[in-house]
Amino acid sequence: MEKISVVKNVTYKNNFTGQHGTIYYHTIEFENGDKGEYGSKKQDQTTFIIGKEINYEYISEEKIGKDGKPWTKIIIKPIYDKQTSSPKSPSYKGKTPEQIKSILKSVARDTAIDISRNANQEKLTEQHVLDLSNAIYDWLNKADTEEKRIIRCSAMKITAKSILIKYFNMNSTNNILEVATNHYNYISN
Repeated sequence: MEKISVVKNVTYKNNFTGQHGTIYYHTIEFENGDKGEYGSKKQDQTTFIIGKEINYEYISEEKIGKDGKPWTKIIIKPIYDKQTSSPKSPSYKGKTPEQIKSILKSVARDTAIDISRNANQEKLTEQHVLDLSNAIYDWLNKADTEEKRIIRCSAMKITAKSILIKYFNMNSTNNILEVATNHYNYISN
């Protein structure tokens, strides 16, 4: 069954080495309450990131234990975008206002963390990341159509990647939003 939720927790469980190499198993928990196992070729998997919304497949398999008792194995698999071979990004089509708000807040928090990770670590506080998340959310939420929201999300991701370029002078929230607006204007024209 295809689902969408924000990753709440990722825990390394164990590994198994077989004829196709080693698979590293992780327990993935989502904000919607789903919890299951994901097998990755890397121990430090980067598909399911805490705080990121992702499309995934929820597979329930009935098993028989060594003791003969039945049990249910839940498998979590990312749903990949066929064009990019990366995990599929959520779409806004058919979403309720609450779902769109959740998606935008997830993008805002993820971007604020990316920007903060690349900024001066000594001056950062949890409140700074929260304030930046809220400012980014407000900026993203100015879009009145799906197309504009997608462009604003792309512009903000580009801005996060630009944080280390001194030319942009992103030393305040206002500067960050100004750079994002410039990227948005460039993309949308």
